[in-house]
Amino acid sequence: LKDSFEQRHLDTSLLSKERVIILPSDLGDSRLGQTENVYLKLVREITQIYHVAWRLDFNSKIEAFERECIGGTVNLLMLARDAYIHHQNVHFNFTSSISTSLGSKINVKEDELPQDISSAILNGYGLSKFITEYICAEWSRKIGFKLDIHRVGQVCGDSVTGIWNTKEHISLMIKGAQVMKIMPDSYISNVDWIPVDIASQSIVDISLNASFDNDIDYIRVNHILNPKRIPWDEFLKSLQKSGMNFKIVSNKKWLNTLLKTPEYQDVDKNPVAALSGFFEKTISESSNRCEEPLFETHKSVNRSLALSNCPKVDVELVKLYINHWRKISFLD
Repeated sequence: LKDSFEQRHLDTSLLSKERVIILPSDLGDSRLGQTENVYLKLVREITQIYHVAWRLDFNSKIEAFERECIGGTVNLLMLARDAYIHHQNVHFNFTSSISTSLGSKINVKEDELPQDISSAILNGYGLSKFITEYICAEWSRKIGFKLDIHRVGQVCGDSVTGIWNTKEHISLMIKGAQVMKIMPDSYISNVDWIPVDIASQSIVDISLNASFDNDIDYIRVNHILNPKRIPWDEFLKSLQKSGMNFKIVSNKKWLNTLLKTPEYQDVDKNPVAALSGFFEKTISESSNRCEEPLFETHKSVNRSLALSNCPKVDVELVKLYINHWRKISFLD
């Protein structure tokens, strides 16, 4: 954990505070891998539960998410139930995903669960999040504890340090632009990416500071996306202004260049090649479906100062990322 903090330039002294207790866990276990004494201590003392861990896998079927992800959530919900029975001051926070509603034909409102499973991205990841939103809501209604579902969109790098995971698909696409000298003209419609530090602070703001509107239904659905969205072509211009040299071509030409040029399939030279299958599927599906729905954010913005002040992904922020990647030699 200390190494992870250091790599992300986070304050490691936080880990030494007496209030911080790190417990190895097994979410697939009904007692979360804890001894009975530790579990009962959690029941007595816990007030906020944040469920953030999930399998990041867009290729596997729903069965791959059953034990650790869906089942793990149920085990955490049982902890919330036991704690609520003990002291009735429990707030459960489930970090969901916009993948639960990306198939929607209309704008996606906050504080509402999707009415039809066709609203979800129909892979194991999207379906598992869709199902778990409903499970959490049902437990909250039956038991009585507060519930915040935080639907998170594409997360980009830290807005202060510029640190952005080099193994994520957008990072690799930008690396590919350096190698192939091209970028697709319409990979997505809008860029509503949110810096990781803003996303995490938004969730904290909402869970700790934003009061619920009524005393009857303690369920909210928040959209943790950048409220200052920009078009994809504006992002490409910011990349070019940050010193990236590439031409803008059609999605089809970009994909064909990646797939059919032998030197660009060398993962060591062009790391984006490792995601060839992902991009082939994504671009193919995007050409066959309508424009992605708009996720409303006005309620979430009112609940979080950090979200309302979120910077847009402009040339200043893009330069921060590019400079960090050059500093660590991810980019030349």
